[in-house]
Amino acid sequence: MKKQKMMTTGFLTAALMLSFAGTCFADTAPAAETQAAGQEEAGAQAVTERKTLPASFGMPYSFPTKGQHPRVMFTEKDIPAIRANMANEEGAYAMEELKKLLAQDVDGMLPDDYVYSGKSNFDYNTFAVIQAYAFDYVINGNVENGKRAIEATRNVVTRFKYKPKASDIVREKGATIYLSAMVYDWCYPLMSQEDKSLFVAKAEELAATITGMGGWPITEVYSVNGHNEETHIKRDLLALSIACYDEYPDIYNHVGGYVMNGLAPTKNWWYRSGTYHQGLGYNPLRFDCDLSSYFLFYRMNGTKIFSDDMAKVPYMEVYNQRPDGRSFPEGDTNGDSLVDKIPTWTRGDMPHLLYVSSLWDDGYLKGEFQRCSKNFKWLSYKSFHPLITPVHFLIVNDPYVEPKSRTELPLTRLYGSPVGMMLARTGFNEGVEQPDMLVWAKIGETYAGNHAHLDSGSFQIYYKGQLAWDNGRYDAFGSQHDANYAKETIAHNSLLIYDPNEEMISETTIPEPKNSGGQRRPGKAALSLEDLSGEDNHKADLLAMEYGEDPMKPEYSYISGDLAPGYSDKVSEVRRSMLFMPTGIENKPGIFVVMDKVTAKDPAFKKSFLLHSLQAPEVKDNVTVIKRDQIGYNGKLINQTLYPKNPEITTIGGPERQNWVVDRNYAPQGGKYYTGYDPAKSSEHGWGRVEISPSTPAKTDYFLNVMYATDADNLEPVDEAELIETDVLLGARILDKATLFVKDKERYSGEMTVTIPGEGQIAATLAGITAGEWTITDDNGNVQTKTAKEEGGIIYFTGQAGTYHIQMKK
Repeated sequence: MKKQKMMTTGFLTAALMLSFAGTCFADTAPAAETQAAGQEEAGAQAVTERKTLPASFGMPYSFPTKGQHPRVMFTEKDIPAIRANMANEEGAYAMEELKKLLAQDVDGMLPDDYVYSGKSNFDYNTFAVIQAYAFDYVINGNVENGKRAIEATRNVVTRFKYKPKASDIVREKGATIYLSAMVYDWCYPLMSQEDKSLFVAKAEELAATITGMGGWPITEVYSVNGHNEETHIKRDLLALSIACYDEYPDIYNHVGGYVMNGLAPTKNWWYRSGTYHQGLGYNPLRFDCDLSSYFLFYRMNGTKIFSDDMAKVPYMEVYNQRPDGRSFPEGDTNGDSLVDKIPTWTRGDMPHLLYVSSLWDDGYLKGEFQRCSKNFKWLSYKSFHPLITPVHFLIVNDPYVEPKSRTELPLTRLYGSPVGMMLARTGFNEGVEQPDMLVWAKIGETYAGNHAHLDSGSFQIYYKGQLAWDNGRYDAFGSQHDANYAKETIAHNSLLIYDPNEEMISETTIPEPKNSGGQRRPGKAALSLEDLSGEDNHKADLLAMEYGEDPMKPEYSYISGDLAPGYSDKVSEVRRSMLFMPTGIENKPGIFVVMDKVTAKDPAFKKSFLLHSLQAPEVKDNVTVIKRDQIGYNGKLINQTLYPKNPEITTIGGPERQNWVVDRNYAPQGGKYYTGYDPAKSSEHGWGRVEISPSTPAKTDYFLNVMYATDADNLEPVDEAELIETDVLLGARILDKATLFVKDKERYSGEMTVTIPGEGQIAATLAGITAGEWTITDDNGNVQTKTAKEEGGIIYFTGQAGTYHIQMKK
């Protein structure tokens, strides 16, 4: 439970005496003004004409307090914290910008032209100014600005127009409703019944035009993803329903029941993983919608509609952000480009950091907001998202939460079911010259669809530049590039098993793809928890996940899973194990080892290990070298393929082949996000890939790829990886690290004898063993005892190179 924060009497007194725009802050909500009887009659007539909405999704279990205003985004008990924000250093920039908004003369008379992206006449600056007027009234008692807010909103809702067939216009419709809700609630004592009726009538009129809800009232629940459950329901209509609950309780019962009973169970099922599922391009918006709902309910009366697990989600981006300021591309995103300079970039998840740090007293996320906003100097209200006006900041930011540095966090973070993902790094330094190595590794138990990709088992690596990377760009939803390449397994560092006769299927709005040997589509979009948790969307089984031994600076980070459920019946086992070990060597900061076991129905089905790069790779014998040495980057990845023996290593990329699938190139072709894109510049968004395959057909094949990162200008010979193999184990030694994997999926509990080649001190991991105590005995009879945990099935030990006898302790 969030602790109640109280101000000292002296600070409160000082805050109350601050003068703002010529008006002193009021210490209570303004008193109501008398309204004309004629207005009340007109409003009452309007109320009787509307139809009462059904509680179609069950009644909410928590309700607004009748007669209480404000209650949208804050109540009277939150006002001391808001005033503290207005008076302290964290809120200084927001206050400066708020003064600028209040100095503007805005009447809400929207223009006749479609000034917003050619779609509507909505204006977000007008939104921010009117919101500021209403805020000035509810906090400071400025009646004149309260009246201005009502009049301007009246003009906005009556003059708002849009192109009916414009894409994503639902977002501006929703923003109009959201503005109405705030003004209705914050200026409630000044609102006539006529204004209340008008605001609600116009909101319902817009709601009836929003596609995907099944009309108004809402008849369809989309609890997984899509535009159908974005801001228009979870923020805009919900905020309105809270604001007008006294007069129109049926709207709250309808919308509140939808969110509490229709959406929350699905959301909570996924939030167990501490992740979101719509990719780098859409996670910021879609998760923000969930946060908006949570915040509105919580600030209304303390109701928590989602589990506390959702507070973990912003840590995805905390760990994903690379030293160059960008993030690992995942899902639909435009990601990196081979442009002439390192691009500047502002994180899309800034609202997450602000909201979650406040709601859950999280100093690390507060520190991230402070770092990325250049000390609380970030606002955004030029479009529907991210939407953080000066007023939003002052309401949301918690001045009592002390910022903490991300450098105090563990260097590895794990994300459990229903996903299974690992992000390991060697530091949290900033700058392309920094020697931090980052590894992103995903098992991907569940496929959520929409902007998600078929990327189970994929990985990415960064060191002084993105090295192993996620290819494919989001040019337009369902485009040829999107359906055949970007969303398919072939665009990711995963595995292909090519059955030439496999029948491909579409996925609702995503066309049937060309057969490239990747993971299967579910055939339809997931709309409910039943869909999402069902077999069609089950893509992998998370077998193990662990890091240690040091909880802050782990010696190893490990994840393993069986990807077979994600493919058709062409396979019976696709086990992938991925392990990262930091080395402590500045220009060779870590090793990453991937072991795969693939069993196909037919030995003739070609199996391929994929490795994507931004620049052209170099291949010699079993060694693949990937460099990122342009525009100031200086990274290099060296991969040594120890299994299959005598591999076929093929490079596929370059001009007109960077998005190659079987017999043609599927380059991005423009569309919504690629206006003016020139397909002839075919390596602008990545060079292509390396495919590593067995040279002879077999039903079961093992893959063992050993990688390490170094500087691109490091001319030293390759540090050779040495194969380690027994009947039970497959592994390698490189540098002073040894990685050992049990070959089979089942945990092993028998005795093992293994020789680690070379000389000197080594640090070793053994993965795939039964939970319990194990003894490790070296040639000289020295005995170590290590405990394998159930969640990881892995042990770590050090010693001299040589032979070790390993067995469970009896």
